[in-house]
Amino acid sequence: MRKSLSIWHWLARRYGLRLLSAADIAVNGSRPWDLQVHDERLYLRCLLYGSLGFGEAYLEGWWDCEAIDELVCRLLTGQAVEQVGWPVRLLLALDSRFINRQGARGAFVVGQRHYDLGSDLYGAMLDRRLIYSCAYWDGGAQILDEAQEAKLKAIAAHDGAAAEQINQEALRWTLANAGPIVRASQAI
Repeated sequence: MRKSLSIWHWLARRYGLRLLSAADIAVNGSRPWDLQVHDERLYLRCLLYGSLGFGEAYLEGWWDCEAIDELVCRLLTGQAVEQVGWPVRLLLALDSRFINRQGARGAFVVGQRHYDLGSDLYGAMLDRRLIYSCAYWDGGAQILDEAQEAKLKAIAAHDGAAAEQINQEALRWTLANAGPIVRASQAI
């Protein structure tokens, strides 16, 4: 039997539910964009680690959603954080002030770790052009180079349906791969 969660988990859940409600997202609801929570530790993890914690929790099966793109769109466009209240805004401000690695001192280190890795890592995970964005697989592509070619052709043709599919695939790929790539780049 699992040990009961701490007061911090309870508080994080309370604010998480307010944030989700402000974005018209229900927990374990029936709409495609509603968040299906499988592990109550999700709320504290998201509060502590933000979008990275949210993405890693998805990879670990803590939550899922039928329409992830709509869920994320509602979270980003609903300005839910501003509607939650000053305690969460204060925590986020403190986090960005004291933990944010993109500050003046940390930005250089992050840039070195991310971009000065050499070509080996990028060559292993990207296509032959080293395009650092999502590919388009619905056109029958069998390998990454073909999928990237299909994406470039769709963009050049201004194919709205293909562009929307590319955006949805990019979001899914980002949620599924952001954590492992960050960990891999830190290990190098």
